[in-house]
Amino acid sequence: MSLVGNGDFTITSGVEPFTLAPSATNEVIVQFGPISKGAKSSILRFLSNDPDENPFDVLLSGNGTSDPDILPISAFSADTTSGIRPLTVHFADSSSGVINTWQWDFGDNQGSAEQNPAHTYNRADTFTVSLTVTGPGGSDTSVRENYIYVREPSGIEVLSGRVPTTYLFRQNYPNPFNPVTQISFSVPKPSRIKILVYDANGRLIDSLYNDKIQTGEHTIKWDASHLPSGMYFIKLFTDDFQQTRKCLLLK
Repeated sequence: MSLVGNGDFTITSGVEPFTLAPSATNEVIVQFGPISKGAKSSILRFLSNDPDENPFDVLLSGNGTSDPDILPISAFSADTTSGIRPLTVHFADSSSGVINTWQWDFGDNQGSAEQNPAHTYNRADTFTVSLTVTGPGGSDTSVRENYIYVREPSGIEVLSGRVPTTYLFRQNYPNPFNPVTQISFSVPKPSRIKILVYDANGRLIDSLYNDKIQTGEHTIKWDASHLPSGMYFIKLFTDDFQQTRKCLLLK
């Protein structure tokens, strides 16, 4: 009797020779103890002392997980990190290891024990977020300083009372800019609009407006002082229209 494969399986009870008579029974105990994640397999092979008999193989398989005694590592992300209040942020746990509890601190005297919580920020400020994870191996905390930036709703100015005949989303001005730029657009009828900003990786990083607006030509300012230099994409959405403008922040 022997194990053919990796060292994730160990024979802990049962030794040869086995009596292979039709009415005989015997017992083999194999311990599964992988030291890494992923699918594991091995073959428990029984060899007969009769050279004319083929080996009898039993396939052993299992899915390896982390050693519970190893310290878990805390990590997390968010679907958006800035916008106007009230700002709802969906947090995602990406920690590793065996974890039994999660404790979030959203930086506004609020927290959660859910693994992947959503939280609404109701005041304008910059917030530091932390996540503490705890498992059999201990606890670990990750902290992201000034991670969430929430500002007051931006005021939209009416440029003209003229009634536009079509939707129009103009290029921001100035462009490149540092750190404030003006965004102008026209709507031919009362509409609910969203103006969102994405980074070069397609990640939502700012929400400038999300509400109803009246017919006319309008402008809104975007203050990107909390963001690093780079290429950004401003998107205007309505039920009937959407368009994207590329802009460059140079600090």
